[in-house]
Amino acid sequence: MMAEIEFEQETCRCGLTFMLPSEFVRHRRKDHEWFYCPSCNRAWRYGRDNEEEKLKKEVLRLKGSRDFYKGARERESKRLEHEIRVRTGHQGHAAKLKKQLDIQPEEIK
Repeated sequence: MMAEIEFEQETCRCGLTFMLPSEFVRHRRKDHEWFYCPSCNRAWRYGRDNEEEKLKKEVLRLKGSRDFYKGARERESKRLEHEIRVRTGHQGHAAKLKKQLDIQPEEIK
């Protein structure tokens, strides 16, 4: 018993319409290798970015953006926490100096 082979129709820029086995087309779309028109021998290659690959690239791009902004948010949060600690330290130091100098808060301005 012979297996049936499915074909897909393609049209070259030279105008020739020809049939290719579906299995061949599937492999070429996956590996992006060159094949040639049977009439004019013009090299063909299915685009590097089929829909699935475009979506994969978009997912990777979005994951990269997410990771970048997540890291930026964490860095900014740490920076703000540091600023608060520094400010609190300065306020404590200023209070200590005031106490040492025995200066009333109304006198400082």
